[in-house]
Amino acid sequence: MIRVQGNEFAMTAMAYITDADLNLQWRSLISGSIVQTGPDTLETDLTLALFTPDQDPFAEGTVPMMDLSGTMDVCQRIPIMAPCVPTPTPEG
Repeated sequence: MIRVQGNEFAMTAMAYITDADLNLQWRSLISGSIVQTGPDTLETDLTLALFTPDQDPFAEGTVPMMDLSGTMDVCQRIPIMAPCVPTPTPEG
């Protein structure tokens, strides 16, 4: 993920999906933009594409088996624990 400007970021991530024996089943490519709209809130506009093991996601003209484009989500941080006040000093 790279910062484009201010609170705007661009990202591309590749993930490999395997079976229990680690045989490649799918390749997934996630790309798009992220905007931090608050201290604990992100708005995303991402595309998820799934490819079979024999497809090259980066080859020109490759069509994914499944494509979920333009998914807009709002991600909110969920506090699990209250923050430490004051912040503990590292020991060592």
